[in-house]
Amino acid sequence: MTHQERRHFQQICAPLPPLITGGTIHRIRRRASADEIIFARACNTGLHHVRDWEQDRSHPRGPELKLIHLTRKRGVDVVSRGADR
Repeated sequence: MTHQERRHFQQICAPLPPLITGGTIHRIRRRASADEIIFARACNTGLHHVRDWEQDRSHPRGPELKLIHLTRKRGVDVVSRGADR
């Protein structure tokens, strides 16, 4: 296994970030100055999911959870640019 393959494997299999509350998701979205539809697109999910997360009716898991944490760190613009590729 090459160094690049090992890094790729580690990124894919990295442990998931901790679960977050609806209020935290709402604050992340507001700090990013993104409306719900832009945030949903950045998280590669539907608008209804973002609304459910923010109202604590459900919680993001897997890739969506990682994208939310990435949005918190880097901003919605960085995450959205990756979705456009």
